[in-house]
Amino acid sequence: MIFRRHLPFVSWLDFRPERQWHHCLIAVIVLAGFTPTAFAQTTRGTYVPPKLDQAPNQAPNQAPKRLTNGPVKTIRSVPQPPVDAVDSEADYDYDYDQEEPSIVRVAHQTLLVAKQETDTEAAKKAPAVVAPEEIEMPEPMPLEEMGSYYDGPEMMHTGIASYCDDGGCSMGCDGGGCSMGCDSCGDSACAPLPRLSNNQWFGSAEWLMWYRRGQNLPVLASQTLATPLFGGERLGEQGESGGRFSVGRWLDRQETQGIAFRFWGANKENFGFSAAGNSPITIARPFNNNATQQVIINPLLPDPSEFLNIQLQSEVYGGDVSLKRLWFRGLGGRVDLLYGYQFFRLNESLGINSRAVLAAAEIPPNSSIDMQELFDVKNEFHGGHLGISTHYGEGRWVVDGQFKLGLGSLKRTAALTAMSTSTIPPAIPVITQEGLLITASNRGTTSDSTFAVSPELNLNLGYRLNRNMDFTVGYTYLSMSDVLQVWRTVDTTVNGTTRPARNFSHDNYWVQGLNLGVTFNY
Repeated sequence: MIFRRHLPFVSWLDFRPERQWHHCLIAVIVLAGFTPTAFAQTTRGTYVPPKLDQAPNQAPNQAPKRLTNGPVKTIRSVPQPPVDAVDSEADYDYDYDQEEPSIVRVAHQTLLVAKQETDTEAAKKAPAVVAPEEIEMPEPMPLEEMGSYYDGPEMMHTGIASYCDDGGCSMGCDGGGCSMGCDSCGDSACAPLPRLSNNQWFGSAEWLMWYRRGQNLPVLASQTLATPLFGGERLGEQGESGGRFSVGRWLDRQETQGIAFRFWGANKENFGFSAAGNSPITIARPFNNNATQQVIINPLLPDPSEFLNIQLQSEVYGGDVSLKRLWFRGLGGRVDLLYGYQFFRLNESLGINSRAVLAAAEIPPNSSIDMQELFDVKNEFHGGHLGISTHYGEGRWVVDGQFKLGLGSLKRTAALTAMSTSTIPPAIPVITQEGLLITASNRGTTSDSTFAVSPELNLNLGYRLNRNMDFTVGYTYLSMSDVLQVWRTVDTTVNGTTRPARNFSHDNYWVQGLNLGVTFNY
């Protein structure tokens, strides 16, 4: 009872029957305190980290973006120039009053939290912070397209326009040479220059001094049978001036694909012979009729009119359009593949106009025969070509080369026409379609086509005058197979029935020579 008096709560421990409900209540409380739920609670001293917001698709182990139990304080980012571009402390735009951020470790994740900035003026000057996920990174350029490409200035023929001086060679070049292929600068100098035009055009203009395959004409005029005046020797192999022009454009900034147009032509060759009636020598037209004969066309009469005129003409020209595709580039040079279309034309003609005076006892005076004969030949080629072009630069010197092979159809046409006017007074002049070397046996027009091959070789050495212009000197050789030339249509055998004949022959034709010009690159 003493416990009940000094410890009132002990009265709850009264074991009398009328106090049994107290005992039941105490048992329930004790059992509730030892339930599994109570054992599952965290013990004293264990730290539970706060939960973090997690994106729907974020993996459990990824770094959290922000805390849920308070605002995240941002760090003011101050851009700084590259180390090699800073000359002094004044070049830095850096706030030295900014307090250092504090480091807070939460659930083994390191979060950098900066204190809020109280200086409102400094906050206005601070640049905006861009979220990393909002920055778009450019896709890397394929390795095979990199070459010596540089965004901005461009080198001639290799992706960067360059100009050489007495300084050093930049853009990947050092004293030991150019590691990326500094085009025509080599080990001497190379300074990148801005492109003058964004169209990536290039072109050239050249003056040609070309020689072509000549003519083996038979003797068409002579003083006597032993003294030829025109023919009997090779004609037409003298050099003739001409021109070649090209223009092209790169189809991409890396200059890996392009298109080029080219046209060339040589001046028309002209060879001839003429004689007047008052010439001091006797002129004849020889021919062969089992025994060599001749027609006297100038019997030393005092007539000043022209009795003989022979003209030989030849012109050749051509052009092509090529698609260029980069094959290899580096070490100051490049190699391109060529494929496209080309054409070729060769036109030749031989005209003979003569007057033969008939002098015989049975023929009335002032009798004559005027003959006009024309041998006209045309060759026209159309086809495709495959080739390769190269370019290499060393210092201010540039070397270019090109070889291509044309394959296609060659159309050959030969037209032989003649007209003779016989005047025997007092009869009316008689006109026929025959001459001395063109008769019914070979008169007319024939045409055929054949497969032809046309190789071409170009070699040029250039000197860079300035950033966009090169002076060039070079050599060109071009050939065409199975060409018909005019001299191969002339038959000097005359028998009145089957000769002259149309037994034409064909052979290779070529032009070659020097070319001087300028090349423009933009």
